[in-house]
Amino acid sequence: TYSAPTVSGAVRMTLTVTDVDGGETSDSFWLNVNSFPTANAGSDKMINEGQDVKLIDASGIDSDGWIQSYEWSDGGVGGTFDDPHKLHAGYTAPSVDDCTGTDITLTLTVTDNLGAVGSDDVQIHVVNVNHLPQVNAGDDQSVELGDHVTLSGTASDVDGPLADVHWEQVAGPTVVLSDPSALGATFTAPDSEATIQLKLVATDTCGDAASDVIVISVSSTPVPPLPPPVTKTAKIKIEKVADRKEASLGETIAYTYTVTNSGQVTLSSVSVTDDKLGLINLGHNVLAPGETTSGSAHLTVTIDLFPGPVVNKATATARNQSGEEVSDSTSASVALYFKSAGIDITLIAQDSRGFPISPFDLLSVGEEITYVYTITNTGESVLDNLTLRDERIGEIPLSRTDLAPWESIAGSFTVTISEGELPGLFSDTATVTAIDPIGKSLEASDTLVLYGLSSSGDLELTKTCSTNKAAVGDVITYTYEIANVGKTTITDLLLTDDHLGDIPLPTRVIAPGERIIAYADYTVSENDLPGPLTNSASISGQGLAGEATTSSTSLSIEVMEANAGGGGSSKNLLDGRVIINEIAWAGTPASPADEWIELRNLGSIPVDLTGWTLCWYRKGGTIPPEDQWTRVPLSGTISPSPIDLSVSRVPGSQIAFVQSSADSWRVVDISWWAAGKKDNADHGYYLLERRGENTVSDVASDLVYDRSTTYQYILPDSGAVVFLLNAEGSVVDTANGEHTNIAGWPAGDVNTCATMERTDPLAGDLDNNWHTNPGILTSGHDAAGDRLIASVAKPNSPSLDELTFIAQDRITPTQADGTISVSVQGEGKPRVQVSALGIKGAAGGGASASGLSFSTHYSKKEALLTINTAPLATGRYFVWITNGAGEATLVPFAVK
Repeated sequence: TYSAPTVSGAVRMTLTVTDVDGGETSDSFWLNVNSFPTANAGSDKMINEGQDVKLIDASGIDSDGWIQSYEWSDGGVGGTFDDPHKLHAGYTAPSVDDCTGTDITLTLTVTDNLGAVGSDDVQIHVVNVNHLPQVNAGDDQSVELGDHVTLSGTASDVDGPLADVHWEQVAGPTVVLSDPSALGATFTAPDSEATIQLKLVATDTCGDAASDVIVISVSSTPVPPLPPPVTKTAKIKIEKVADRKEASLGETIAYTYTVTNSGQVTLSSVSVTDDKLGLINLGHNVLAPGETTSGSAHLTVTIDLFPGPVVNKATATARNQSGEEVSDSTSASVALYFKSAGIDITLIAQDSRGFPISPFDLLSVGEEITYVYTITNTGESVLDNLTLRDERIGEIPLSRTDLAPWESIAGSFTVTISEGELPGLFSDTATVTAIDPIGKSLEASDTLVLYGLSSSGDLELTKTCSTNKAAVGDVITYTYEIANVGKTTITDLLLTDDHLGDIPLPTRVIAPGERIIAYADYTVSENDLPGPLTNSASISGQGLAGEATTSSTSLSIEVMEANAGGGGSSKNLLDGRVIINEIAWAGTPASPADEWIELRNLGSIPVDLTGWTLCWYRKGGTIPPEDQWTRVPLSGTISPSPIDLSVSRVPGSQIAFVQSSADSWRVVDISWWAAGKKDNADHGYYLLERRGENTVSDVASDLVYDRSTTYQYILPDSGAVVFLLNAEGSVVDTANGEHTNIAGWPAGDVNTCATMERTDPLAGDLDNNWHTNPGILTSGHDAAGDRLIASVAKPNSPSLDELTFIAQDRITPTQADGTISVSVQGEGKPRVQVSALGIKGAAGGGASASGLSFSTHYSKKEALLTINTAPLATGRYFVWITNGAGEATLVPFAVK
């Protein structure tokens, strides 16, 4: 049994089992702890019976999710809700009989997105609205001495029967009423002149009383006619004042209400009702003429009040002595504004000891980096629903998911450098998101780039001999064992013996921990006398960034310490040089509008492209003014080349041939391995995709331009001169610029959408330094998932002619005798290119004037390509079959 913590968040649960010998294994999973939601039914309220109140200050909060539903209830006491499932519902109070009023409990229940429930109560005091009795003692009278006087009073109560009605004498000589409780009581006027005042008092069942006075003048002279009665007015006035002119979310507005009897008669049942806050508690409910009373109330600003302003109306009501109602209304307006919201994140890197790592500290494969993050609320509002995601390891659990203004939280996570990161840069981005009080999503990220990745490797060479004694004429065999004892792949292996020269190797690439063995025979001659026969061997290669590593040995000495060298501190002459490397001016098979352009960094340092521009104009006519050129502003950084291009290499040395069957060879461009994985951003290339990220679907773009497919941005099939300009406006490189007056492109294919590739990255923009990708060693897929005839984010493929001459030097074709069948791999229908030596013309796609034909047979296990060589003329043929990215199958054969 496990008791969850009292705070929400992800808890990692780990089960560890230990056997009797102390061996351990464990497994983990993440448990999401859900907090109960919090309900706030608002402050207690007082309203009149039958009155409506808006539950405006209610709220529901879920710290780790959201509120799924609301439910209001009054326990069935007879009131009604306009919508009990709405947070700020309206409630109509029931009628009450109790003169002191009744307390009602309203319950708000909230349910979050995971089914957890929270509730809160608010007390509503329902006031019994008691109306004073309506009393009229009758008109004043003038009578003579000794007259029989009859009173004619009236009394009633709109709420029901009266508890008591009686007359009281308040002035003058005492008279005897026939029945003080009778409205029509009688008495005899005194024998002397006098003024008599009688008061009619009526009391209701709640004990509230009202009265009216009649004046009877007793005179010895005849009574003159009475003047017309004077009508007294009943009026009420209300003033409402807010304590501020503007307010923000969560702030409280205080209102003051002042009620004045501005009429000439006493007012009773004085009350104030606010359309947003309900009944307002006043100091008095009876006001004499000119008398004032006041009250106050508070409103908390909630999100549903936005965008504002908050305008609420207050109405004051009262009754005169006749029971007639008078009223007055006023409003107050408060503007609303949002407080600023912001979030920020900073990253710093530390090594395993906790020391800071600078961007240029040397780091190795397998080294663990600790990233320490600090997330800060840089705004004036509370932020919720914080999440942190790292591009390498995914979502990172946080200690909390809310932040007050200018509050920060910190934590850490670790990443490990793998060989796939080489040759650098090592870049990592962490992104934090949050939600502000109005539901707006905020995001901030920080990227930490480490430049000092060590991509050098270590080679170890061991040499043995088949015998320790030999005579002149004996043939002895040397065995060479080469081991990669470093952490990175080494390419361009070259084994040299001072007696035998270059020793053939089974492969020129060796992975970390891998060992390869080579053999060489040596015939002992007289020149070796008198002995001993001592010879030395050395192995050399290049790391993924092009730096050299070597190891040497002989039969008489031990293995030397490997020199991991790598270029020293001398400046690379290619640093800062960026070229236009590949142009898909014909688009892709998915769409001719899906054009893309690739730049390449030839140097060993990154280049900031901020302020740089790629621009072009149509060829074949007058050069237009520069302000009419199509321009694409660049941004970001192009990473350094993982291959040291300043080191001289034998042309074609990057192409490796490994025999896979009696008739076929596997063809690999090993320089592609140095370029890293195709989704690795640190490969020295910068990809511009037109229309969208999916133009090249499996390689991330560095820049997307012309998302709306504007005619202006088309690379015309008739040719264009392309310029790369730096931030100062200087020309860094051009493409198709040798003959500006001649239309067309020097390479590329409008039918197959094959790209135009630069042949020698170090040579200039000459027509003969561009070639069409032959579709043999390819990389990248279009928006429909079909393979591109291109080498996206990889070293450009050699041309078909160059591949043929390389193969001719390395491989001896087999003698054809009818048909040749080879197993083919890769995606979909195989792409086939054919080249021939000594025969005029060559063909691609499976047919040629020379009579070459083939067919493809598919089974559940494999696909077989059958080549019919019978009708072919004498010569040497090279059939190239495209496989996966950067690989092909070669079938070389000769026809006599």
